[in-house]
This record gives sequence, structure tokens and C-alpha cells, in this order.
Amino acid sequence: MPSSQGKSLMAQLLKEYDKATKPSGGILDVQAEVTIQDISSISEISSSFIVDLWFSQIWADPRLAYSHLSCKSNLSLDESLVQKIWTPNLCFTNSQNTYIHSSPESNILLIIYSNGTVWLNHRIRVQGRCTMGDGFANFPLDTQSCFLVLESCGYPIAEVRLSWLNWNPVSVASEKLQLPDFRFVNLTYTRLLRRYNAGAFDQLKINFEFKRLYGYYVVQE
Repeated sequence: MPSSQGKSLMAQLLKEYDKATKPSGGILDVQAEVTIQDISSISEISSSFIVDLWFSQIWADPRLAYSHLSCKSNLSLDESLVQKIWTPNLCFTNSQNTYIHSSPESNILLIIYSNGTVWLNHRIRVQGRCTMGDGFANFPLDTQSCFLVLESCGYPIAEVRLSWLNWNPVSVASEKLQLPDFRFVNLTYTRLLRRYNAGAFDQLKINFEFKRLYGYYVVQE
């Protein structure tokens, strides 16, 4: 929970704050960071996989700068404050299902730095898509690919430019991700541009590669 000093400071900053208005009059840069916590399953039936991850969005909102009001370098705030500020509304556009972990409270962390930098972090579970590319022609010696796609659900590139964090933007918390019938082989990430009728949008894509553990099927037989 934020301290009474933090609450008082935020109340002052939000007094004339309009959450419906983007921080910058021009194009706003938003960075993203993802840390993979666990991959619990891969389903050939639904062509999907389930991944638990920490997901951060970072941007600058000069309206929330408070270096002139306090000597505190940052404020750690609870999820109730997220509803009161502008956010870039990033979402996983290829997800079949997504929810925020709660243990017991929602796993959301909001940090606002004295210069107005906003760091919003969610711990979530995502059911993403897998390509199952070779049609299982090499089963059980096949390799399968799954992916996640991040995009702003409300702002085209004319308003928001989305990019990966400059350092270590996508990482894996554990060196050994345990799956019963697949071995995690590789992870890559890239930035793409997707055009819709509504305009062009930045996309951040994470690709996961898995090698099937054929010994699992030998044992099952």
C-alpha cells in the first residue's frame, strides 16, 4: 500500500489530471518488457500454449512529475491508482485467454518516478497461439513454434510508438522450464508493423521454439 505521503502527493498530482488525454501532444514512446516465469502446457488440440509472465509498460507522463514537490525518487502505488491515470492499453492480440494473477490481491505494480516516468507491471497468465507448423510430419521428432503478440489496442503509430526496452527486454526467470512432453529450445523477439483500416500499429512479437521429447511417447507406449 502507498504511504500517506504518497497518497497525498498523488491526490495533488491528479487534481486536474485528465486520464482520457495522452501525455504528449505529439507521438508518445512506450517501451515494453516481458519476463517469462513459467510455461505450463502446450496443446496440439487447440494449437495453443499457456505461459505465466511479468509484463511491464514504461512511458513518460510529465503531468505526473513531482521532483518539485517531494524528494522521494519514486512512488510504489497499488492498482487503484492505475484506473486514475492514462495508460497505453497494451494487450496480447493473439491470446485466447488472459487473466491477471491474484495472491490474494491482483498482481499489479505501479511505480511513478519523480521525473514523470511511469512503470506499470502485471503478472499474468496468457493462452497464446502455436503454429504447429510441420503438420506433425516428423512426429514425435518434431519442433513446434508458439508466439505472443503485443499491440496497443487504442493508439496507432501516429499517436504511440511501441518498442522493446533498450536492455534485456525479454528474459526467462528460470533456466529450466519444465514441460512433460516438450523441451524449451529458444526464444526470439522482434518488432513489426501491422496495417489495419484504422491505421498502422506497432507490434512486439515473441517467438518460442519447442522440441518434442520423443522419449515421453516411447514410455507411454
